[in-house]
Amino acid sequence: KIYCLVRVREGSSGENRLRNLLEYYFGHDHAEYFTSRITVIEGDATDPDALKGFAPDSAMTVINCAASVKHFAKGNEIERTNVDSVKNLATWCEANNARLVHISTGSIMGGRRNGLPPESYRFDEHVLFAGQAVKYNQYIHSKFMAERFIYEEILTHGLNAKVLRVGDLAPRLSDGKFQVNFRTNNIMNTLRAYKILGMVSFSALDEEYEFSPIDCLAKAVIALAGTPKECVCFIPMNPNRTLMQNVLAEIRALGYEIRPAEDDDMTQALSAALSNSTRNSAVAPLVAYANNSGIHELGLSDIDIRYTSQVLHRLGFSWPETGAEYIRQFIRKLDGLSFFEE
Repeated sequence: KIYCLVRVREGSSGENRLRNLLEYYFGHDHAEYFTSRITVIEGDATDPDALKGFAPDSAMTVINCAASVKHFAKGNEIERTNVDSVKNLATWCEANNARLVHISTGSIMGGRRNGLPPESYRFDEHVLFAGQAVKYNQYIHSKFMAERFIYEEILTHGLNAKVLRVGDLAPRLSDGKFQVNFRTNNIMNTLRAYKILGMVSFSALDEEYEFSPIDCLAKAVIALAGTPKECVCFIPMNPNRTLMQNVLAEIRALGYEIRPAEDDDMTQALSAALSNSTRNSAVAPLVAYANNSGIHELGLSDIDIRYTSQVLHRLGFSWPETGAEYIRQFIRKLDGLSFFEE
């Protein structure tokens, strides 16, 4: 049985919102399950009383996959969504002897500043803080603080919890279907920015990208959720990587021109696009954060996922190759939604 905490929005009930999402992702609204397997609880996890009065009659696993993926926002919006909600769910889990499975992000590695972490350092499942900078980005800071809170609760109050640091959530392997709010995906917006700018720097062509097809990641999450209590942190990222040049090749195959350029030419073209009121928001994903001075963001080469990969092998799960066929499938899906148009 699945209990879904869903916010009411714009006059639409929680159940209707969930049914609409099920129809978008799976072709019908699964109405038959709402009387047997699916129960909707209307509420907002940022509200401490959202689950007040709800007490399960058996042991429950709570999977927290809700998050604000904005990197900057006014006020405390990101902190409320990404930290306060975790505190509320942890409190409920402690009171109801439930297991919390929290979906975190590899981005908690943050950035290197003043030589910390050292260039030879690799983040793995056994470390949260190695001197990295996190405060320069509200999203990264919020996810870091949420993890820290969970570990503190495990140590001080015996919270039964797991933390899963995921990578780049990508379209389904089965059919290339993408998230309903695909226009908020950072990597996809970066691809669109290159197309609109009409160029990509030579230095970016060899950058590695990790795609975690969402249907595969869901299976990995469920498998890891059942591991022993003593196993707390995992990094379920796809070890199969692809290069930016391979992704852009599929976009070019659709007839879009994206030419390689020197860094100086790229900087000049980007500056011109940013000063154009009709194009600036579209190319903004290519701009480094203004307050990122002296910070080198850590990436795939700074992380060690071998432990989690070995655990997943033993659980019977293997990541798929996300090569040309996979990339071609979701690029064409996005193009069919007019994603690359200005």
